[in-house]
Amino acid sequence: FVISAVCNYLMNYYITFASSESHTQTFPKFIGVAAFGLMLNVTLFSLFLLIAHYLVAQLFATLITLCTNFILHKYWIYRSSR
Repeated sequence: FVISAVCNYLMNYYITFASSESHTQTFPKFIGVAAFGLMLNVTLFSLFLLIAHYLVAQLFATLITLCTNFILHKYWIYRSSR
């Protein structure tokens, strides 16, 4: 998990968002968003599981979490200060 998270952070920092912010600013935010994303996914999955099959529940929870994480990455973690 740790190796995956570090690779995710570095690829987002250098490739996806080409950030110019310092790692001391972006990495703590990344950890917070990762933790929030985990909590969001678990919560949404639990709620959707009350009304849908577990595969459908996981699909919707994952899609919502994916979109939320992308928005937080783009507009908060790696935003350009220009």
